Amino acid sequence: MKIINKKENKNLFAMSAVVKVCFTLFLAVSAVMCLPLPAGASPLQGLYDSCNVGSGSCLAHLDKMGDGGFNLVLDYNSGSSGNSAAEMRAYLDRAQKNGIQVIWDFNELAGKPNAADTVAGVVGAIKDHPALWGYCIGDETSSNKAASVREMSDAIKAVDSSHRIFIMGGYNTESLTTFANYADVLGLYTYPIGENEDSENMVAEVGSVAKELKQFNSARGKKTIMALQAFNWANQGGAPDWSNKRWPTRTEVRQMHDQALASDPIAILWFSYGHAAGESNHWNDLIWAANGK
Repeated sequence: MKIINKKENKNLFAMSAVVKVCFTLFLAVSAVMCLPLPAGASPLQGLYDSCNVGSGSCLAHLDKMGDGGFNLVLDYNSGSSGNSAAEMRAYLDRAQKNGIQVIWDFNELAGKPNAADTVAGVVGAIKDHPALWGYCIGDETSSNKAASVREMSDAIKAVDSSHRIFIMGGYNTESLTTFANYADVLGLYTYPIGENEDSENMVAEVGSVAKELKQFNSARGKKTIMALQAFNWANQGGAPDWSNKRWPTRTEVRQMHDQALASDPIAILWFSYGHAAGESNHWNDLIWAANGK
């Protein structure tokens, strides 16, 4: 065994200290750059989109989503644009190729004549596709359309009893009460960034909504989806009268994600592809916050 003299020992101690500092700095930098998602958190990460599913540009959106690690999409026009069965299935094929599941959306049909018949026809054409997650039949839908939403729910169940039915409410569970019996999955949105100057306060609203939704759904045996903000209210129609409208920061997007986990969601939907994908910085921030990439 080699005996180390005092001078060598001193040098080794100094080198050890340097190595320890460098390693600590490496861990710190790694934590900032590669901050992992919370342990056990595995909801699907999805995006709202709004395009004609029969168009080439809409199909290309799925490629970009897949490259970003997203695995769920809800296109507002998917169930109401009168696409052919071939076009609808081609959209599902492209989604499957990118590892994405699809929530087919009938929200735009609520309250319209013959909505249930239209829904039944579309469901019959796509129900056996492996990329199909389920169906949305309401999104901030007014209570005076409850009968139509119920009819759409019944029409889906009559044709396809194996996929989920989803309804998205507003900012609180009161918006879901009328429709709770018509779906298996109930959701709420919360888009607070821009409300005031207090980042911590705004982000905390997501946690409050998440806890309220969890309690509401647990009492009814429902699953949960939350919709979160990936846009600037200044660029959105119908924006609230806030004076601090801006994009969520990179950190706020991750914090909203983490707060939403308090609802035990099976999925998180980000609003929206159309906003974030056109801004490279915000798109990269969203990918990092949602998928840890």
